[in-house]
Amino acid sequence: MKALKVYLVWSIVALVSVYLIGCDGGSSHPASAKKEVNQLSESTPLSAEKEVAQLSESTPPAITKLAPILSGGKCNMDSVNGADWSINPKPFVAAQNDTILIRGWGVDEMLKRIPSSVFLRVQLGERILYSETKNMERVDVAKYFNEEYYKNSGFQANVSLSHLSPGEYQLMIVMTFPDKAILCSAGRVLVVK
Repeated sequence: MKALKVYLVWSIVALVSVYLIGCDGGSSHPASAKKEVNQLSESTPLSAEKEVAQLSESTPPAITKLAPILSGGKCNMDSVNGADWSINPKPFVAAQNDTILIRGWGVDEMLKRIPSSVFLRVQLGERILYSETKNMERVDVAKYFNEEYYKNSGFQANVSLSHLSPGEYQLMIVMTFPDKAILCSAGRVLVVK
């Protein structure tokens, strides 16, 4: 019985390890190498899913005042429309009239802090659009990394794609802090048809 318990514990540890990894230092990683848990805490506000944000080509003032944007941080976009985007980070295909819900997390790992705000950045060539996100609790991420400050590192963006023309867009986040803005790429792609 004791051997079975030990086996089960190690199996769970191995499974969680396979699922948890984020963007580190701003670099993109191969899809097969990046996994992360997609488990929301019980305190996640479900009402925020109903609020639909619009993408805008105007850079948010919270980012503008902190220019230039630095590359780095640690982040992940781990689900899109409820589907785990860490296990299968292939380009997500959507129509122009769709709304997508993206959930993830981000931190300034060097200074061990969470951002004041997080913006979804959608880019096709030189065209860059932004959307606000809602903060959310991510107890699972804090437990995995054994870092209490990760607890409130979560974000979600429920975004209308109506302002996007067809194309293949790179999805990133910009995290703002009192002294800087950090661009973090989790290697996610959105294809708008």
